[in-house]
Amino acid sequence: METQLNAINTQLGTLQSDCETAVADVNAKITDYNTKVDAAQAAANTSKTQIANAISALQVQLNATTDESVRDQISTAPWHFRMHRLLQTD
Repeated sequence: METQLNAINTQLGTLQSDCETAVADVNAKITDYNTKVDAAQAAANTSKTQIANAISALQVQLNATTDESVRDQISTAPWHFRMHRLLQTD
């Protein structure tokens, strides 16, 4: 009977060790995933800021343009509307 209990205890110890290893592996993968998500969010925010700055610079140029035909052409360009709408929605 004691031999059987020792064998069961050994199996339980191995099972516990395997479970602890699996938990550590999953936690490491979660941490890696979260790090990648944070980096992607930071890159998206940087891109959004760069786009907003570029649009602002273009808007300054548009406002400084005295040729009405050029102003009309620039202000009605499809990309102008799409980028402006993109930056307005959070």
